[in-house]
Amino acid sequence: MTERPADGTAVLSVVKTSGEVFQFSKSSPGRVQGFAVVGRGRDAVITRIELTGPFPLIRKKDDGTIYEVVDAKGRVYSVQGVLGRGEDRMTILASAWSQVSIPLADARQIEVRKSNALLIAAIISGSLVALTLIPIIFYPF
Repeated sequence: MTERPADGTAVLSVVKTSGEVFQFSKSSPGRVQGFAVVGRGRDAVITRIELTGPFPLIRKKDDGTIYEVVDAKGRVYSVQGVLGRGEDRMTILASAWSQVSIPLADARQIEVRKSNALLIAAIISGSLVALTLIPIIFYPF
């Protein structure tokens, strides 16, 4: 890496010196904060979670499988599978987003989100011209 990205720079992916790759979504990219890239990983991690009830809401598909659970504290879980279930207990496999913080010293390559200023200017100019010409064409004097 030749130069440090500015704070707040949107990051789409990071390749660490170990070869490990972290990807972020375009809608929620990672950000450079100080000397690290922080954000939520693009791929969800499946984890085993022990829940205690009561469960105010359990959503099921048409075939009866549970796909969403709200626990006693109001937290919502996206259920991938139910491992065990009792009166006020449930063990589930749930998808959770992984939070990452990657030191810039460990980064070999960083892909940042780029914006095309010329394309944005052309779109805005075209929209303004269209808004000006449409009334003239359809409603002549």
